[in-house]
Amino acid sequence: RRCVQETGLYDLRYRILIKPIGMKIESSKAADLIHEYGGIHLIAFDTKTQKIVGGVLGYIERNIGRVRFLCVEEEYRRKGIGKMLMAKIEQILKKRSALEIVLYSRENVIDFYEKLGFTLVKLYSKEETLKILHAPIPHGLMKKTLISTKLQTYFAKY
Repeated sequence: RRCVQETGLYDLRYRILIKPIGMKIESSKAADLIHEYGGIHLIAFDTKTQKIVGGVLGYIERNIGRVRFLCVEEEYRRKGIGKMLMAKIEQILKKRSALEIVLYSRENVIDFYEKLGFTLVKLYSKEETLKILHAPIPHGLMKKTLISTKLQTYFAKY
């Protein structure tokens, strides 16, 4: 069952990421799929205004940590909230045996993720992104290694 804060996180995501680019709310089927993988929902909460001001959703699929989305309210940006949420989700994914984290970043925030240690694997055009993510704006596939390649090879043997 979904909690109130989780619902607030999806509302925040819709207002910040989905609605401004003219997309419709994705089906609950996609959200339910993430729950099957043990979705990790983290929020940033302003105790003064009693509002959710940021959030991130991640999950693990076959030892690959995935960040589905990160969003922060406009007036709360550049205060370290996104960085803090990403650090926490990374910590949790690593504890749950993720070897790396993969995410799709909007083109305009690729540099944010690069500062967090992510590498741009491929930049997709608007047309390619529309096919892959059903989003009408360019995105980049980004990756961050959590466990060295040598250790990954070692663990793969056992």
